[in-house]
Amino acid sequence: MAETPDFSKAIKRTIFIAFLAAALYVGLTFWAGYSSMVNAISTFPVSYLFFATGLVTLNYVIRYARWDFLLYSNNIRIPHKQNFLIFLSGFALTMTPAKIGEAIKSVLLAKKGIPITDSIGAVIYERINDLIAVSILAASGIIFLGQGILATLVSFIVITAGILILSNDTATSVAMGVLKKLHVPETVLARILEIIENTRVYLPLKIQLPSLMAGITGWFFEGAAFFIICQGLNIDISLHVAVFIFAISTIAGIFFPGGLGGMEGMLLLLLKEHGNWGQIITSVILIRFVTVWWATFCGFISLSIYAFWSHTPHKNVEK
Repeated sequence: MAETPDFSKAIKRTIFIAFLAAALYVGLTFWAGYSSMVNAISTFPVSYLFFATGLVTLNYVIRYARWDFLLYSNNIRIPHKQNFLIFLSGFALTMTPAKIGEAIKSVLLAKKGIPITDSIGAVIYERINDLIAVSILAASGIIFLGQGILATLVSFIVITAGILILSNDTATSVAMGVLKKLHVPETVLARILEIIENTRVYLPLKIQLPSLMAGITGWFFEGAAFFIICQGLNIDISLHVAVFIFAISTIAGIFFPGGLGGMEGMLLLLLKEHGNWGQIITSVILIRFVTVWWATFCGFISLSIYAFWSHTPHKNVEK
């Protein structure tokens, strides 16, 4: 059995990024004006915050169902109690670009006898599926609002390239050739090729369609959580516009750790016509609190519980 991974570096990184986030939010507070922020917060109903957090948590439940479905599609069976903890534990490393830290789920599954190469494909496909789902939600803004064209176009180009490499042998060979020219070691190339093969398991439409519906529904609920927060702050915005702004801002922050900086910047840019700066910056801080920081908290709690339970052998795990 694999040894328990050392997560100290991840914890230190998360703490460091938390300090950066705190500094960013303090800076935004001073920029908006302390009194303006206080006025916005003082009128915000606390019940709206709980409602928004509930919608975000519902997103986690829906995406867990997708995760379990993907594993099941690859003949990986994990009892729900363990699997749900493993899924949530991936959120502990939310503060990584494109959430690649969620690969920790494969590490935890390896402790249960599931080879990393068998499960990492599900982790990669999750990220692709999430990007497609958020891009579809963002594309609605192009259709109805005429905004977000560049960011959505870039995301669809990335998606198309990724799926082409995963699904087409010729495209895979070209990609491997490029990596060889960059002097990537043969052992790494072999591992990448193995991961690509395992990710292809999830490309049939009978797997993609229900997974995509789950992704769209889950991320819609996070967009709805943003709408609830805006309503609580009396920001004049519709549900449709709120979901679009949240989706396009998520895409903008994809290459930043936890989206920090990129997502906030896009939210501020798109909200500037919908309220005063006190309301807008408060909405940004609150939605980040109930999404990225709530996810990180749930992740570390789940990882701690899982680490405690992992000392007890479990059965009913098969591949």
